[in-house]
Amino acid sequence: MKKTFSLILLVILSMACTLTNALPHPSRASEPTPKPPPITSPIPTETSTAPAKVCTVTAEHLNLRSGPGLTWGSITILNNGETVTILSEPAQDSSWLHVDAGGREGWINQNFCEGDNP
Repeated sequence: MKKTFSLILLVILSMACTLTNALPHPSRASEPTPKPPPITSPIPTETSTAPAKVCTVTAEHLNLRSGPGLTWGSITILNNGETVTILSEPAQDSSWLHVDAGGREGWINQNFCEGDNP
């Protein structure tokens, strides 16, 4: 009889703990659900219909890099005379142009490109 009573008491206590954990805490019941921050693009997009800026590669073999700097890997090699489209102006303290070279997006040093580059 003691075992049966103990078993029943254990089941009741287990159920009480489960129900207590499932209920919202009274102090949190009136708090509004936080909204996620708005999604913003890290790269500004242009909405104007201005003609695309282009420049012509002046180096014999110029690396099109995956990022703005020498530590970024090379995507491909551009040859002297190739034309690339400038996607964004370089930062004030940078010499790296974000370009599209025949459907490949990457970065080149503006010192090796003549034309519309800044």
